[in-house]
This record gives sequence, structure tokens and C-alpha cells, in this order.
Amino acid sequence: MGTLQLDYHHSERAPRPRRNYIVIIACAIAGLLIPLGSFITARGGSPLSPDWQDGEPFALIRVQLESKVAWPFFPLLAFSMCGMFSALFLPRKAAKSRVVRVGVYSGVVLAAQYSIIMGFALGKLGLLIGYAIASVAGVAVVLILAIIAKFIRANLLWGIVVPCCGVGALLALNSHTGREFLGSMVLVALGAGPPWALAAYLWVSIALWRQQNEPAATHNAFFNLLLFGWITAYIVAWRLAIVEAMRFYSALPTTQPSRCYVCTAAANGHSLIVRSTTICLEDGTLMRVNDQLRNLKCAELALKAVAPAAHRRLRMIYDCIGPRLARWISNPLAADIAYLSLKPAEWMCRAVFRLVSRDLLGVVRSLYRQ
Repeated sequence: MGTLQLDYHHSERAPRPRRNYIVIIACAIAGLLIPLGSFITARGGSPLSPDWQDGEPFALIRVQLESKVAWPFFPLLAFSMCGMFSALFLPRKAAKSRVVRVGVYSGVVLAAQYSIIMGFALGKLGLLIGYAIASVAGVAVVLILAIIAKFIRANLLWGIVVPCCGVGALLALNSHTGREFLGSMVLVALGAGPPWALAAYLWVSIALWRQQNEPAATHNAFFNLLLFGWITAYIVAWRLAIVEAMRFYSALPTTQPSRCYVCTAAANGHSLIVRSTTICLEDGTLMRVNDQLRNLKCAELALKAVAPAAHRRLRMIYDCIGPRLARWISNPLAADIAYLSLKPAEWMCRAVFRLVSRDLLGVVRSLYRQ
């Protein structure tokens, strides 16, 4: 662990250990900034959580990404982040502090916990493979840069890295594709954050363990008491989180909510106007769909991914008034009127799709296809 020196003691004559700032910055990003960003985004809800009681075996694990469920772990996560901050930026005091060591060591457990939860939440094999690739790639890039930093001077390294990053960011912000790429990287960082944090906390934990300068017997009593207190708090946090998960899950609707009451009814108008076709769903039922239904459905899915909390509130309102409005559309003429009244909303959604990403238009065309 010579690349991350937490120099807690050195004499006047002993040379000061060289600290690899590439590793320190990477650990700060993975162990502090990304978890903080995850806390902020979790307040709006998680798009990976179930929206109804679908009976999936890992549903109670998936809802652990909700802030309403995971809040018992927030004090423990804050304790670990404080330990990481001290270990990175106050190395002399950190290496002597038993509290800091327990904080960093406990961060390994929490990071591993959320890495596993994220894996269960993604579920599908393709997403899991992408999750693993993103996790390994991020760690590999840092290790490569850390190795390079051993062989060249720090000033030269920063003179190369910082201008390249600045020019790359400016070029990305000045192009539509570049902005999409940066947005994708933010999402990847939040998704792969737990395994990156696990790598960071492991790295710093090993460095602290190797550099402690006191015999185990001198700190056993206090260290064991502190460790016992953390384990007790961790067990209590899991108990509270499981209770909150069951409460959150039981509050979800018991049947899959219908997505487009009015749009589905409007698709039953005259084919010359609404331009709908009949498809057969997986359960064997027939359904009339058109481009308007696809566009508005895609808009709902995008809102759920970007602002899940706002989506749930709007969904709750729509679930109350949507079925009543759909019952009024009882004949093809009423469906034609409903179709035309929804046209401005459809045009606005298509304009947003073109502005944000043309790939969304491909997603629209793929919805409700046999």
C-alpha cells in the first residue's frame, strides 16, 4: 500500500513519505462525493424500486435503495464518510485514531452491502454484466494512473491530466452528443458508486491497518467496545430498515396499475383519425395502440427515471381521475375527440425527445410492438 501513505509519524531526519494524489482524489470521489450524490438523489425515490406488489422474491431488497427505507443506515454511512475524510486529508491524526479506523473499516461493510443490493435491484443479466464492467473499469483506470504517477513527477502528471480533462469537458459541453455522454457518465457513476466505494474503503482500510504503530494489546478494550457498539447499531439499523421496507411495500398497490387510461380509450376511435392497430398482449388480450399512446407512455417512463417522486405523485392523481375520464369515452366519436385533445401533449413530448436524445424516438417505436 505504498501508493497511499497515511504518514502519522516521521522524525526530522526521516524522509516524508510520498503520497499518491491520484489514489487520494479517486478515494475522495468514490468514498465521499458519489455517496453524497447518492444520498441527494435517493431523496427523490429510486427508479429501481417496485411500483406495485409484484411478488418478486427480492422486492424487499430493491426497496432498500429508497431513502424512506434506508434512513436507519444514514448515521452509519455518515460515520464512515467522516472516517474516510480524516484518513485522506488528516493522515497523521487519522492513523492514531481508533475511531477513524473503525469508521473506515465499517465503510467496507456498508459499501459491500449496497453493492449487493444494487446487483439485486438491477436483476437482469445484461444490466449485471454492464454493472460489473463499469465497476471494474473505474477501478482499473485509477490503478493505471496510480502506476504512471510512480514514474513521472507530480507536476508533470497534473500538467497533463488537468488540461486534458478541462479541454474534454469544454468540448463535451459544447456538443449535444457530449452532453448526453456526460449525463450518461453521471448515471454510471451513481450506479457503479457502491463497488467503487468498496474499492476505496478497502484500499484505505489496508493502508491504515499496515501503518498503525501501537501493539494490539494497548487498544483492545476501547477498540473492541467501539466495534461492539457499531455492530449493535448495524443490527438495529437492519431491523428498522426491514420494518420500513415491509411498510413501504405494503403501501404499494396490489395490482399492476394501468398506465394509460385515457390514451388507451382514445386509441379506440376511428382508424382513419387515430391510426391505431390491434396487438395481442402476453396474457392473450387484444389492445388497440397508436403512436400517441407510445409517445405518452415513453414520456411517463422518462419521468419515472428522472423524477420518480414527482412521477409517483402524478401517478397517484392520474389513477384517481383517469379511470373516470376513460369511462366517458364510450364510443368512437368520443375517442376521436379525446385523441385530438391529447395531440398538444403528444407534440410537446416529441419535441422534448428530439431535444434530449434522438434515441428516445427509437424507444417510442419499440413500445407495444409484437
